Amino acid sequence: MKKTTWFLPLLLLAACSSDSGQSNGKGEANAEINAPNTCSLVLLDKSVSINANDPYIRQKYQQALATLISENIKRKGDRLDVYFIHDNTAKAKALERVCQSEKEDVSSANQTDAEAAETSFAVSLQKEQAKFQREATAQLAAPNPSSSNRYTDILASLPVANRLAERGFRVKTYYFSDMIESMRGTNRRDFHTAPPASSAQAESWARQDAERLKPTLPKLTEVEFYTILPFQPTASSKTNNPNITLYWETLLRELGVSKRLEEL
Repeated sequence: MKKTTWFLPLLLLAACSSDSGQSNGKGEANAEINAPNTCSLVLLDKSVSINANDPYIRQKYQQALATLISENIKRKGDRLDVYFIHDNTAKAKALERVCQSEKEDVSSANQTDAEAAETSFAVSLQKEQAKFQREATAQLAAPNPSSSNRYTDILASLPVANRLAERGFRVKTYYFSDMIESMRGTNRRDFHTAPPASSAQAESWARQDAERLKPTLPKLTEVEFYTILPFQPTASSKTNNPNITLYWETLLRELGVSKRLEEL
């Protein structure tokens, strides 16, 4: 009896550990299933200040597109929205694609069937990612000969991102742009003719604009923002104005965006 009494608790402990491991595995799988889908909001600058056919810009932009699609389009329901930035950005949706590749539930399948299902899903997902990339790259190269290219309404992208967040997506916003806002009218900025002259002015303007915009953008706090700038690493501060970058960093922070604006 003495030999069996110490052995029984060990068996019970092993069984509990095994159940716990299975529960954790199922918990992680359920967490992935229940997590919000990602929406990649890609904004392509189609104003006259950007030449998408420049070899440096074309290569940088194409690589960034490939990377964000690979990282963000991972399962059924993940989404890619492409908008053009010009004088009517809010109405300039150029592409909308939703991933249809779905991973089968293989929790009760044998190893062979599970591996076959995983392979089938991987192949399907890779095909969709490649298709999304081709279509997005085509939009990248699309010219904009219309008069809409005279102005650059980047601020109009913020309500678009806010609406997507309101629909429950994890929104990741990517600006393929020089970030030079250029609009005329009351409460608008034209950084082509009047860029912020100092860091203090950039921060002051950003706070003024954020105070006006914040009441209409309650879900923007959850959105992630990235820039893919067209400038060479050797570009001067006159070309790649740090005060303009500071304006956007400050604006998003004042709007409550938790993650800092990141340049890719």
